Amino acid sequence: MTAIVTEEAGAEDVNNETHDQAANLTFDRGYGWVCVAACFVVNFSTWAAVLVAPLVTYLARVWGTQPPMLFGVVTLATGFVSASFATTTWQLYLSHGTLVGVGVGFTYIPSIPILSQWFAKKRSLANGITSAGSGVGGIVFSLAAARMIEHVSLAWSLRITGIVAFILNFLAVVLIKDRNKVIKPSQRPFDTKLLRQYN
Repeated sequence: MTAIVTEEAGAEDVNNETHDQAANLTFDRGYGWVCVAACFVVNFSTWAAVLVAPLVTYLARVWGTQPPMLFGVVTLATGFVSASFATTTWQLYLSHGTLVGVGVGFTYIPSIPILSQWFAKKRSLANGITSAGSGVGGIVFSLAAARMIEHVSLAWSLRITGIVAFILNFLAVVLIKDRNKVIKPSQRPFDTKLLRQYN
């Protein structure tokens, strides 16, 4: 009986501590702006969305934000570099199409809920800044790739793009911090309740 009371008291202390941590969270300042910059870089270097979102959401809930993102960073870079060695169309489908697509999904999808954990009043501004990364990245990478193809080669432009994307995204993933342990968001791979809403 005493052991049960002690366990319940311990659980209550943990719940109170988590509640206190949640009450003390700061929003709209501080490290949140580092997360804005990191998410901007993720959008800058990925600039696309893919169909792996349910799987990635599930994995991010189970393992945390950073492990799926690191897998995505490696897969994305591997896709670009392996595409540079492709000699047939089906090799491009597998490398640039599949690996880069999966890498983008694993890198980008876990970053989506981060800003709402750091911002309340300035959430729209933070999301706008990070979303701009997609457009800016699309322009910069397109212009850079065109120059590299013209002056170096197609193969080396893919390799350099993969290396640059790896470095930028790796640094962004290292800087991104979630607050999942304190906030405890409900992350579902697919929310069937949305299908039952008619209005």
